[in-house]
Amino acid sequence: MTAQPDNYPTNINPLNPNGFRFDLQKVPNITYWCQSIQLPSLILGEPSLFTPFAQVPIPGETLQYGELSLEFLVSEDMENYTLLYNWLVALGFPEGYEQYVNFDSDDDRQLTSTLSRNYSDGTLTILNNNNQPTKQVHFVDMFPTALDALQFDTKVQDVQFLTTRVTFRFSYYEFINA
Repeated sequence: MTAQPDNYPTNINPLNPNGFRFDLQKVPNITYWCQSIQLPSLILGEPSLFTPFAQVPIPGETLQYGELSLEFLVSEDMENYTLLYNWLVALGFPEGYEQYVNFDSDDDRQLTSTLSRNYSDGTLTILNNNNQPTKQVHFVDMFPTALDALQFDTKVQDVQFLTTRVTFRFSYYEFINA
């Protein structure tokens, strides 16, 4: 029997694209309806070092995170959609400041400040081929920035349940072993 080389992986199973679960504190029922999610990009700034001969890129010190985009089925009573809608309206308060003040007035979580009502943490749990958690991606201080339109259409031949997409910004994310 030959020995495995030192750089041989201990786990040779590829990542399953449909093995995930997403939990959002402020909209807990989104977990059941979530259809797809895209792990955001991560970009490190790269300033340049100027020499007489060339412009040399060097590693920067500022990270830029992409947007978190989540596609979900809209529940028949539109509860998941309206929770996100109300959150966005409260952040933008188009009719008056009261929309922001009254948002989450019945929230039973212990909020450390009034500003914390704007945010919610979220967790993407990545599952292995046996649907067991292997990693978690924890998103800190998420808030919605866009909620896509809903297309109602009487001309469809087969029932196609409505899905939509919500986009979030956040402070940062980190990987945690499950």
